[in-house]
Amino acid sequence: MRRKLNLGFIVIILLLWAICLYTLLSSMSVHEVFVELKDDIVPGAIAMTEMDGTANQIAHGTMEYILTGDAEAKAEVQTASEWLENSLAAHKEHEINIGYLEKKEAEKLEEAGKKLISVANEIINLKDQGVSKEVLLKKENEELDGALYPFVEHVMSHKAEHLQELSAAETRVHGKHYANIKYTIILGLVATLLGLLIALLVDRLFMSFITERKKAAEVSRKAGALETLSTVLENFIGDSLSNLLTPIYGGIELCEIRDSIEQIKGELGNIKGGITKLLTGISAYRKFTKAGESSLGKISSVDISSILGPFLSGQPLKTYGGEEFPIDPKVKLQFTYNPKQKGSVSWEELPSVSGSKLAVATALQETLINAVESYDPKKGGDVVVSVKKEDHNLILEIADKGRGMSNEDRDKSQLPFFKVLGVKGSGRLGLGAYIALESAKYCGGDIHIKSREGVGTTASISFKVSDEVS
Repeated sequence: MRRKLNLGFIVIILLLWAICLYTLLSSMSVHEVFVELKDDIVPGAIAMTEMDGTANQIAHGTMEYILTGDAEAKAEVQTASEWLENSLAAHKEHEINIGYLEKKEAEKLEEAGKKLISVANEIINLKDQGVSKEVLLKKENEELDGALYPFVEHVMSHKAEHLQELSAAETRVHGKHYANIKYTIILGLVATLLGLLIALLVDRLFMSFITERKKAAEVSRKAGALETLSTVLENFIGDSLSNLLTPIYGGIELCEIRDSIEQIKGELGNIKGGITKLLTGISAYRKFTKAGESSLGKISSVDISSILGPFLSGQPLKTYGGEEFPIDPKVKLQFTYNPKQKGSVSWEELPSVSGSKLAVATALQETLINAVESYDPKKGGDVVVSVKKEDHNLILEIADKGRGMSNEDRDKSQLPFFKVLGVKGSGRLGLGAYIALESAKYCGGDIHIKSREGVGTTASISFKVSDEVS
């Protein structure tokens, strides 16, 4: 198809060049006609008309000199004769370059003109010698008129030929003009039809290409969604469900061997707690997957310091399920401010952000809980919170120096039910990072995680500054 399109475009280009070339050649041919008119036909017709008038002027001047002997008439005849002789010589020289027949006709015309001039000069000379008027008039009637009329006939014949050529030139110009228009229109129509055909092919090819791209994008999206779902199910079934069902199953086994009712009731209570935790996790997953105003509250201006302050005080945090999460005494949560860091914000300068109190609190608490859990309970460590402002966003960085994550685990860490290997034994379901992310997104923010195994993790939570939100 691409070759056909390329061939079609080449054909259109060639047709357009053909139109340009044909128009150029046609213009040149019309130009040649006008050159011929300018250099030969029109000047020739004018010259013949002037020669005709000059010949008659010589005849009339000679007659006047015979009758009156006026010197001015004699001078007029001599001037006209000189001009006619020069014109005939120039005409002959011009016709020689055109062709043999034109040369012969020019020679005949020159010969007739010279005869007329010769007779007129002879009569004037005889007049000057005192020959009588009667003799001169007879000579004028017989010889001068006999030379004048053949010359005039030659001139009129040449003039008629030039006029005929002028008419033919006009016909040629009109013919070439109409031919130019006709063939230009034809070539233009052909080029237009080819252009429309190629445009149709391009449109179909483009639409086919777009359709294929949409299909490919949809297949890729579905494949990504399926892969994510597969990972989520694998995490849920392999880790979270196993961690919860194992003690439940163990409790059922213990019920069978317990002797007293109180012991059985205790085991049943444990079983009930495990099932409740499982249902709470599933309910939380469904709630935050389709988070809305009814579940997370209305978006408004939230004082970030009033929410973050109690979380850093060391008092227990609350999970997404409403359970208290006590802070290990060996883990210290603290706020830091580095004035040398670009955009760094002190505690006193913390602005309000756009969001709901519940969503902001959930995003912060779940991220803090994950940071606390990253430490070995026997060693502990510091969880450091710092804040900076970039453009219209407030970014809270929660950093720890715990176990960290591999690149593969980091990429999966915000998927639901995913748990890092080191904390797989935790009673949590692996929903904390996922719920934190969904809560931040509900507020128009986001969470980006950087981590290095054995070094630590930094979670950057971004919210829009409320006074920048329209």
